[in-house]
Amino acid sequence: MIRNERGFSIYKVITILSFLVLVFVLALPQFFNLEKKEKTEQCVSNMENIYRAVQQYMFERNEEFNVSRKQDTSDLKRTGFLSSVLECPEKGPGDNYVIIGRFADSLDVYGDAYIRFLDDEGKGKLVTDREWKDMSDDVKKQLIIIEVSCPNFIKYPDEFPDHVLPESFK
Repeated sequence: MIRNERGFSIYKVITILSFLVLVFVLALPQFFNLEKKEKTEQCVSNMENIYRAVQQYMFERNEEFNVSRKQDTSDLKRTGFLSSVLECPEKGPGDNYVIIGRFADSLDVYGDAYIRFLDDEGKGKLVTDREWKDMSDDVKKQLIIIEVSCPNFIKYPDEFPDHVLPESFK
């Protein structure tokens, strides 16, 4: 057996070093709080995906997306605008995002939803479904308001201050 001058075998040295490396690797995420940062990034990414999905939903369907009708990410998945149901990864299952997608100024006329917006002359104009479909996405973006909120930020704002959509994204 190979021994160095002090009498330690190479196997003991390798064992001690591998144990120290294992302890370091296991302690690293806790020391730098990497898991919390990862969950925060995942939450923000989820909210961005939901925002885009609600935007597409409203562009294509010309209807509002809101919680009062008990709509959530499962409705976006069911209609094909999301590939999976998204929840905040922080606290546990069932943390559904609060989602509201509405038109800036909508009007209900005999059961049909019309959007009213200011035209080039500054006069209010009602937009029909056909006109909505012919509009460019840039104009549509000006006519909708989308809010996506993390449930954990709503319940525990001091604990999860970074669980918000960045202003630059909207």
